[in-house]
Amino acid sequence: MSIPTYEGLLASARFFADRALQGYTSGDHRAVLMDAGTLLEHVSKALLITKNPAYLVEMKSGGFEHLLHLTGQGGRATAALHGLIRCRSIRIRRGGRCKNRNRGHGVRWNVAGKQFSKWFAQHALADNHRSKLMQAARKGEGFDTETGLPESTMREQRSVTWFDLACRFVDLKWPHAAAKSRTGIGDKGLTAAGAWRLGFACQSLGLRDEAVSVVMAAESALTVDDSQLEMRGALHLNAAIACGLKEDRVSAREHLAAARAIGARVQDGNAHQTFFGSTNVRITEVSVAVELHDGISPEDVPAEPPAIDSGERRARHLIDLAYGHAQRGADEPAVDRLLEADQIAHEEVRLNPRVRTFVGQLLERERPSFRSKIRTLGQRTGVAGASS
Repeated sequence: MSIPTYEGLLASARFFADRALQGYTSGDHRAVLMDAGTLLEHVSKALLITKNPAYLVEMKSGGFEHLLHLTGQGGRATAALHGLIRCRSIRIRRGGRCKNRNRGHGVRWNVAGKQFSKWFAQHALADNHRSKLMQAARKGEGFDTETGLPESTMREQRSVTWFDLACRFVDLKWPHAAAKSRTGIGDKGLTAAGAWRLGFACQSLGLRDEAVSVVMAAESALTVDDSQLEMRGALHLNAAIACGLKEDRVSAREHLAAARAIGARVQDGNAHQTFFGSTNVRITEVSVAVELHDGISPEDVPAEPPAIDSGERRARHLIDLAYGHAQRGADEPAVDRLLEADQIAHEEVRLNPRVRTFVGQLLERERPSFRSKIRTLGQRTGVAGASS
């Protein structure tokens, strides 16, 4: 029997990550769930083993506190509540100390010798709170010595959604005050870059309106500073994509126009890793046109392609062009673009579910003029029906 090691667990996690990805690309969702679950288990165990190998021992319910003591972490073990939680229905007497006479039912419990209480207007509500506390105690949960609440309740109260985090970030950095009085002037470009990334995070969660709000709040804080032109342009492109995703044609074109005007004033660069410049404006114009279902005629594509350094970015641009051509009914040019993207960055084509679905649609409506090319593409991407 081999002894688990940090390196071995990480290697195993990588192995199951590869298997989960293969299952995803092949449509085997059952395999994805099984392999992804094993991946998370091994990553978690790799983290635990760096603290103490004893943490990999499987314990019965309530035994983790003893394990902490055995590994010298007894100070982190919170007090147990077995037998210390009790519920009383309390009636407020005349002249009683409770200011709110409508809340006469309370729950009292002890944590590490300290008494806590919570009051309710109805006995049923008090009994429900008592039941939650008892269930947490039976599961062996730790209780916070400051609030008296179970660990699970504390986690729920402290949890923050992605959008709440984005709103707090923007409110913190750009409170409602005059632009000249805002603090953090020295790092506002870096802060705006954080909002730029939060905008994309909101987009990935389907929060298109929120994405626009986040990035434009950041852009408005930079309007008085010409040293941040590249960042402002990148924020407008971010907003244009979000508007395209929600099919707001007017706003999308306004943001593109603003970015185009800024792009004409600066050179292509990579301020805060945003890749903003006239080249990125051209790339985003294609992406937004696709999201708005405007389509892109092959004749409208410049003979000289944008000078894109990254192979992955070039491939994604070619994929967008393929979508645009197909929206105009030009399937053969779309296939040519996908084949070109596949030659530059094969993974961007083969491992993209949206592209694979697109290839399948092209296969269904293949024509003799490009039958050989679309079947070659289908075989390279592993899409079923390519060899028929």
